[in-house]
Amino acid sequence: MHLYDPHMPYQPPAPFRDQYKGRSYDGEIAYTDHELSRLFDAVHKKTPPDKTLIAVLSDHGESLGEHGEYSHGIFLYEATLRIPADTEPASVVLDPDVWLLADFATFTKASL
Repeated sequence: MHLYDPHMPYQPPAPFRDQYKGRSYDGEIAYTDHELSRLFDAVHKKTPPDKTLIAVLSDHGESLGEHGEYSHGIFLYEATLRIPADTEPASVVLDPDVWLLADFATFTKASL
């Protein structure tokens, strides 16, 4: 599944728009977190946690003003190259220095 938010232009829906007034990027993160929580709850109702591997990865980071770039796609700095990644169960550990494609092996081994 691919989620588009958070992404420019940052326009979180209500109630996150009001809760994070003036911090729309944070509002989109909160909105995405809320929606992922709904998904995880539904998955856990359908499948036992010990039979489920959930991996959450980003496709890119955001510069948010670093190096004069307010989004992504122009420069190749850590802010856009490093991605947030997390797994459940937490015992599946992702190597932060490995490219996303290489971590596919980690997911495959964990699911066996």
